[in-house]
Amino acid sequence: MPVVSILLETTNYNFELFVTNFKKKWRLRFEPYREGDSLGMIIDGMVIGCVFFPVPLVEIALIQSARDNTLWPEAETCALKHRAHLKVTMAQEKNPVVAYSLFSKVIYSLLQQPNVSGVYLKPNFLEPVYYFNRTDSPGDQHDAAGLFRKND
Repeated sequence: MPVVSILLETTNYNFELFVTNFKKKWRLRFEPYREGDSLGMIIDGMVIGCVFFPVPLVEIALIQSARDNTLWPEAETCALKHRAHLKVTMAQEKNPVVAYSLFSKVIYSLLQQPNVSGVYLKPNFLEPVYYFNRTDSPGDQHDAAGLFRKND
């Protein structure tokens, strides 16, 4: 599974709000596990981990991807100005389409907070609205899964 980085404009993230919104939006049951700046979840036997880093993501490829993003003029500014980031990954996936669909829902829900500036699916730096449009299509788990397929 991929590792996704979510860039943040501030040095905080509200995991409690994420859990509330995630459960409400997707109607999935799970108990979150919190330890320090990390959150773990087991949903349908799949393990999802989210870790908050109160520092910018320093990666040259991120800045280059932002510069090359012709669909999002503010991408480079967002990449350069972020102050913290989340790393998200998944393990023990069963069916790849089901796993990617669940992972897409997790990322979608993590992006719902106002201090999120972008999502980095190496090698692509995406505007959150692009991700929302691909993930929130009713019943189209294959479209959301396509966000990750080429980036593993």
